[in-house]
Amino acid sequence: MATVIGLGGSQSGLTPAIPSSHNENSIEQKLGRVGSDASIVLGAHRPGRSSASLAASLAGPPAISAWRIDRLARIAIDGQAHDLLREIDDLIRAGISAPELFVDLLAPVARRLGDLWEDDRLDFIEVTMGLWRLQEVLREIGGHAPRAPLASLPRTALFTLLPEDVHSFGAAMVHECFALAGWQAELLVAASRGEILSAIAGAYLDLVGLTVANDSHIEPAQSLIRAVRSVSMNPNVRIMVGGPVLTRNPGLFAQLGADAMADDAIAAVKVGEHLVDAVRLAAPA
Repeated sequence: MATVIGLGGSQSGLTPAIPSSHNENSIEQKLGRVGSDASIVLGAHRPGRSSASLAASLAGPPAISAWRIDRLARIAIDGQAHDLLREIDDLIRAGISAPELFVDLLAPVARRLGDLWEDDRLDFIEVTMGLWRLQEVLREIGGHAPRAPLASLPRTALFTLLPEDVHSFGAAMVHECFALAGWQAELLVAASRGEILSAIAGAYLDLVGLTVANDSHIEPAQSLIRAVRSVSMNPNVRIMVGGPVLTRNPGLFAQLGADAMADDAIAAVKVGEHLVDAVRLAAPA
């Protein structure tokens, strides 16, 4: 059954955290000593991001380092969400914004978990539970972060992922960034194709965001995007895509039939604003 998360909403039907049976040493061995600051889902490169912003989030103490990413990955596997929050409290108190924490810290940790799974150093359940804990942290940080006020005519968006994709962390991160930016945004997870299209047909949406995880999802994504345009209440709905496959091949968005892609969740907000505002400006008065 699909789950919809709106502004200030909470996700239902989540499996309770399962205590890991692995001890600290076994997790250390699985993690190894190689750090990673790559990103998941929408990437970590933001053209046009100010040097001052980068300095605030990446330079000097407290630093978002490869060591910290590895440590948080270990805690995500073998700890709980409150342990992760305690580890990043210094970054929160230093004033790093919620979107920057999402993209520059939580996303690389999620990518690290994915890398460990691909290397057969973590199993599927460990990765799933690690991502679940990261998503708990995402919601906790977002729930206490300042939000831009909704405009009198707010931009509206729905974010989802293909039914074939089992991990919703990336889509949740993008949704949270849009919500913080003042969008009327919803996240639809664990949804069938029919449920996705029904949700889109039943609401006036300016933007639909779709995560495409890998190459095997290209054809299903093309088909779903065509269907989205045919059922949308808004004839000028804009569709934005993101995901690892788009990060590797940015030009693929046009082949999918989308209007744009973004490297990460922060860039996605800017791209989404541009897409929607362009449509509104072109509309007859």
